[in-house]
Amino acid sequence: MQLLKKIVVCSAMLASSAAWAEQPYGDWMGTLAGSLRIKIQVSKSEDGKPQVKLTSIDQGNSVIMADSTDLAENKLEFAISRLGASYKASWDQATQQWQGEWMQAGQRMKLDLSALKGEAPAPVKKNRPQVEAIKNATPTYINSDVQFTGLDSSMSLAGTMCLPNGKGPFPAAVLVHGSGPHTRHEELFGHQIFTVIADHLCKQGIAVLRYDKRGVGASKGVYKTATSLDFADDAQAAVNFLRLQPQIDAKRVGIIGHSEGGMIAPVVASRDPQLGFVILMGGPGIAIDQLMLEQVRDGMKAEGAVEAGEQQAKRYRKVYELMLAEKDVETLRTKLRELMMSEANAIEKSVQLEIDQLTSPWFLTFIRFQPQQYLSKLKQPVLAINGELDFQVSAKSNLAGIRQAMKANPKLTALELPKLNHLFQTSTTGAFSEYDKIEETVAPLALNTMSDWLKTQLKMQSKTSKK
Repeated sequence: MQLLKKIVVCSAMLASSAAWAEQPYGDWMGTLAGSLRIKIQVSKSEDGKPQVKLTSIDQGNSVIMADSTDLAENKLEFAISRLGASYKASWDQATQQWQGEWMQAGQRMKLDLSALKGEAPAPVKKNRPQVEAIKNATPTYINSDVQFTGLDSSMSLAGTMCLPNGKGPFPAAVLVHGSGPHTRHEELFGHQIFTVIADHLCKQGIAVLRYDKRGVGASKGVYKTATSLDFADDAQAAVNFLRLQPQIDAKRVGIIGHSEGGMIAPVVASRDPQLGFVILMGGPGIAIDQLMLEQVRDGMKAEGAVEAGEQQAKRYRKVYELMLAEKDVETLRTKLRELMMSEANAIEKSVQLEIDQLTSPWFLTFIRFQPQQYLSKLKQPVLAINGELDFQVSAKSNLAGIRQAMKANPKLTALELPKLNHLFQTSTTGAFSEYDKIEETVAPLALNTMSDWLKTQLKMQSKTSKK
């Protein structure tokens, strides 16, 4: 759900006109989602094979090499399968551009590339006042680097544990990331979402553990083939680790999940009745295939492309129906190919790249996920918060779904927070293109809503444990 978190893959389409022949080799520039500047370098390796290097200028000049390319006159395709996205482009002689689409996790965004003249622009320093304030402040709590073993004992995870000053044992929260290869900071566009949340909670007397996803940062394991259920195992391992710490009150350990993390947290809580509390930040309450269709429509609407959003939703409805109905992966791939090749201007290579993404272990698990199955089992106190302007996980439909699934749990608090987007920033439209432009990382309204609710719940739990 926090989809489009890191520039990941690109692929392309045949040119529409044979009258012009443009080779894709060279340096190209484009802008994704209205704010992310992308530099693409197409060249040949020492052994003469084509290679594509993508640089995300506004994400610290991070560089990603494509592992799949298909280049020809008027044709540019490349992909980075580890991150599950693709880009399709054809040469347009009138505009002198590669005109195409970047696709990731079932969403498409326009990305046109023009020849780079001179040096690529330098990264613009992002003004992130909350993050900078934390870096520059005198610590009022203790941060420690930690390592803990996953449920698979062969894998270790690395993170940061924040302990409040004073005498414990302290209540504690595990932070669980949204989708994408996140470190313990859950960083997007220079916004370190988990750094800000951990700082706020630790100052309120609540310990926090945040960690790098498996195969990311200092954590071991393999990210590429992991699913949401594997990430749930990792979150459970983090909970287990906290319970063993002498500074932590094992009876008051809970979990806070953002976006996909808000999907994972109920999985953990449904299996672990001793978990003290659950907070869902932009978590799903409806079937994920339906959520993704809403996301396409609402996201394109927020960017002013209503008709395009409806067309994309119509297409993906057919795709997702197949993915839900057919359980055999090879048969599913065959049926998806038949469906996609029947579309106008379909290209075999591009279709295969898209099918590879859609049938990856992570996406198959994700699109078939039914949040209600787990939400209905929760007995713990639960706070569900969604932003009014969240186009990725609509507040109205998903909070309604959470309330319905948890109607037997009197400990549910479900709130729609006004003017907040999926990252819980104060926003104007909620559009993806605003994420980078907004200086605020997490709105005080969201931070205070969580800490105020937590202090009430933890106080009640403390009184109960003393009886």
